[in-house]
Amino acid sequence: MKKLFLIVLLFIGVNLFSSEMQLKTQDGFMLKGWLTYPKVSQKSYPLAIFAHEFGSTHKMWAKISRFMRDKGYATFEMDLRGHGASIMQNGKKNAIVRFKTINQLGNAVEESAAKVDFKKIPSDLSAWIDKLSQNPKLQTDDMVFFGSSLGGGAMISILLDYEPKVVVLFSPAGTKEYDASDLDDAISNSEAEILLVSSRGDFALGNTIDYMKKALTPTLLVVPGSGHGSATFDLAMPFLKTYLNKYLPKK
Repeated sequence: MKKLFLIVLLFIGVNLFSSEMQLKTQDGFMLKGWLTYPKVSQKSYPLAIFAHEFGSTHKMWAKISRFMRDKGYATFEMDLRGHGASIMQNGKKNAIVRFKTINQLGNAVEESAAKVDFKKIPSDLSAWIDKLSQNPKLQTDDMVFFGSSLGGGAMISILLDYEPKVVVLFSPAGTKEYDASDLDDAISNSEAEILLVSSRGDFALGNTIDYMKKALTPTLLVVPGSGHGSATFDLAMPFLKTYLNKYLPKK
C-alpha cells in the first residue's frame, strides 16, 4: 500500500520537499512563494532567494534553483506582485499588462509599474525574508540572492538590509522601476560578491555595466547574442556554476 501511495504521489507531480507559502502585503496583495528543501536532510539549511523578471513567474528559475539545492541550499522562489499566482489584491484580480511583441514591452512595463506598483517590490522581498527568518530550519545569514531584470533591480534595493554572501543579477532593472538613490547606495556599499550577467545586444547592457562600475566586488559576464534576463541562462550556466562553486561552501 505504501508503494502504491508513493507511485500516486509521483504520478500527480507532488514535491514532498516543497511547500507553498503566502504573504499579504499592506496594500492588499496576496503573494505566493515556494520554499523547497534539498533531498538530503540537514538540521538547518542555507537559503537562496529568487526574484524573476517582468512577464514571467517563479518557474523560470527551475534549473538554477535545482543546482542550488544540489549544493545543500533551501530555495525560495516567489511570484512577484501582479505575476503568476500573485495577482489577487483586496479580493480582486490585478495583474500586469500583457505584451505580444518586444516593441510592446516598454509600454507594458510602464503601465504595469503604475497598475500594480512596482516600487513596492523591494518591500515585498523584505517581508518575505522576514517571514522566512522565523523558520528555525533556515539560515538567513550569508544568503544568496538571484534576480533577473525587474527582480534584479529589487534585489539591489535591499542589499544593505540583509548583506547576502553572493548576488547574481541577470540584466538588472534600473531607475525607471526603482529609486535611483536606493540603488546607487546599495550597489556601492554592499560587500557581497556580485555577478552581473548580460548579453552583447541586451537593451539593459548599459544598466548592467553601470552597476558593475559602482559595485565593490563585481564580476561581469557578457554572453553572445541579444538575450535579456532569462534568455541568457543557458549560455551563462557553465560560468555561473564555476562562480558559485568558488564563493559558496562545498557541500
